[in-house]
Amino acid sequence: MLVHLAALTVVVQADTVTLSAAEYLQRVVDQGPGVTAAALRAEAAEHDARQAGAWTNPDLAVTVDNVGAQTEVTGLSGAEGLEGQAVFTFELPLGGDRGARLERGLGQADEASALARAVRLDAVADAVASLARAQRESRIAQGVREELDAMEGLATALDAQAARGRAAEADAARARLETTTVREGWARARAAADAALIDVARRGGFAVDDRVDITPVACGPPMDDDGGGSPRVAAAEARVRAARGNESVAGAERIPDVRPEIGLRRTMGVEALYAGLAVALPFFDRGSRRVQGARAATAAARADAADERRRVDAETTAALRGFAALDAVRADFAAPGWEADLERVVDAARVRLQLGEGTLAELLDARRARLRALEARERWAADWRTSRARLAALQGREPTSDLFCDPLIRENR
Repeated sequence: MLVHLAALTVVVQADTVTLSAAEYLQRVVDQGPGVTAAALRAEAAEHDARQAGAWTNPDLAVTVDNVGAQTEVTGLSGAEGLEGQAVFTFELPLGGDRGARLERGLGQADEASALARAVRLDAVADAVASLARAQRESRIAQGVREELDAMEGLATALDAQAARGRAAEADAARARLETTTVREGWARARAAADAALIDVARRGGFAVDDRVDITPVACGPPMDDDGGGSPRVAAAEARVRAARGNESVAGAERIPDVRPEIGLRRTMGVEALYAGLAVALPFFDRGSRRVQGARAATAAARADAADERRRVDAETTAALRGFAALDAVRADFAAPGWEADLERVVDAARVRLQLGEGTLAELLDARRARLRALEARERWAADWRTSRARLAALQGREPTSDLFCDPLIRENR
C-alpha cells in the first residue's frame, strides 16, 4: 500500500490513519501549512477594502460657558445666564478621495486573495511532492531490505562453504563487506522514509506521530487545458491596481476637502443658528511630491507585473518540457516483463555461479543493477508526480485528487 512502512520502522507507531486521496486533499486545502493564515489575510484585506469606502464620521462639539458666573457675565441668573454652542461638522470630500481609497483597498484585497490562492495551490503541490517522496523512500527501503536479506543469506552460505574449503575466503569476505554496505543503505533509506512520512502527516494537519496511509488511485487522462492562470500573476496585477488607487488618492488629496459646520449658538440669553465652513489652505504642502512618488510606485508595480508574467511563463515552459520528458519514459516502466527482468538478471548470475561458469563479482554486479533499476523507477515516479503537481500550480489549476495518483499502481499491486 502507498506510503506503507510498518515493516521498516523501528519505533512504536501510533494508530494508522487511512484516507482516500480526496480526503487527504481536503485536509491539505483546509489545514495545510500557511493556508489558514493566507485565507485570513485575504479576509482581513477584504474588510479593510470595504471600510476604505466608508464615509468619514461627522463631529459634534458642544461647549457651555459662564458656568458659576452667569450673573456676572450676562446679568442673567441660573440656566438663563449660560452661553455656549452645539456645532455639527462633517467632511465633504472633493476630488474623489472616497472612490480612490476604495480602489486602492480593492486592489490590496485582490492581491491578498490571489496570494491566498497561490499558497493553497502550492500547499497541494508540496503535499503531492511529500507523498511522492514518502512512497519513493518507502519502496526503496523495502527493496534495500529485500537485498539485505539476500546478501545476508549469501554471506552466511559463503562463510559456511569457506569453512569447509568449498569457497574462497576472499569471496566470503567480499560478501560480508557487501552486506555491510547494503545494511548502511537500508538504514539511510529507512530514515529518509520515516522523515517523509512525518512530512506527509504534517502537511495533512496530523500530529507528527500519526502514520498516514493514502489509498492509491489510478492516474486519469492527461491535462488538456492551460488552467485558470497563475495566481502569482494575478497578485502582481492586483498590486498595479492598488498602486493606481494610491496614485488617485494622492491626486485627490491635492484638492482640499470642505468641512461645513452647522449648529446652534446661545449668547446673552438669545439663541441663533450657526453656520461655518472650514477648508485647508495649501500654502506649505500641495502634495505634488506625493503624486510624483505615487506615479513612480505605479510604474514600478507595472514593471514588477511584467517581470512576474515573464518569470511565470518561463517557469511554466520549463515545467511543461520537464514533465513531457518524464512522461516520455512512462511506458518503459509500465512495459510487460519489466519486473520479470529484474529477477531474471539476478537468477541468471546466480545459476552461473552455482554451475561454476560465473563469479561472485558477476552476481554482486547483477544484484546492484537490479537495485539501481528499482531505485531509478521510484525516482522517476516521484519526479513525475512532483513535476505534474508543480505544473498544475503554475497554471493555476484547481487541485483534484488525481494529483495524488500513483503512476506505478499496476507495478505495485
